[in-house]
Amino acid sequence: MQKSKAEKYLVTSVKDAMRILRLYTKDCPELGVTEISRKIGRSKSTTHRLISMLTDKGYLQKNPDTNKYCLGLSVLRLSGVMITHKMILRESERLLNKLTDELGEATHLGVLEGAYIAYLYKADPKQPASLRSDIGKRNPTFCTGVGKAILAFLPPKMVDQIIDESFIVYGRHSFDPDQLKRQLAVIRDNGYTVCTDELHEGVTSIGAPVFDYSETVVAGLSVAGPTQRIKANLPGMIDSVTETANKISAELGFFKS
Repeated sequence: MQKSKAEKYLVTSVKDAMRILRLYTKDCPELGVTEISRKIGRSKSTTHRLISMLTDKGYLQKNPDTNKYCLGLSVLRLSGVMITHKMILRESERLLNKLTDELGEATHLGVLEGAYIAYLYKADPKQPASLRSDIGKRNPTFCTGVGKAILAFLPPKMVDQIIDESFIVYGRHSFDPDQLKRQLAVIRDNGYTVCTDELHEGVTSIGAPVFDYSETVVAGLSVAGPTQRIKANLPGMIDSVTETANKISAELGFFKS
């Protein structure tokens, strides 16, 4: 389908905005409108409009002494997210591989991205697995072990927003929003969740939350596999999953008070 004129204009503006942000380096921390205009090959009026948009959203900020622009706090927040994700992944990889070897099932580490869960890491068992899940893939929060483990420890307003944005019924054992909220309270008390036939028929996942030094839930850990195999050793698997999640949390500086 051919893009409309408005769509082409929007895409061009986004590309130009990204080009502006990429101009900044350690050796070039500040740039003026004229310099930016020359470097991206746009008129000064177009460049000023793009700079104003980026400044309004916090990606650039103006130095009143030089009238030049430098990167703003929004960029720092994004870099902070990346650093946090890398730190979580670094501390988790070894422990997730060990958990997979111990249980013989796939394990996942996921984080919240908007109203969905994105997997940062997956450890596959040596035996063939029918469970399809990929790094970077987004899944719903409300019918997965990783998602519910995170949701249970989020502020209520944030939970309401996620449900409003993304709730739909998946498997035959999915919960409605009111049931889900009641279940989240139980998950908070137990420290883990068990999801059976909620996202995929015949699949059970056990999820547990991962916290950082600020006592904030930053990720979820789960083991998932065929329901029959998981249920055959459910208590032992729950212990292993929660213990591993606690170890990762400790590596991130979390200590239970």
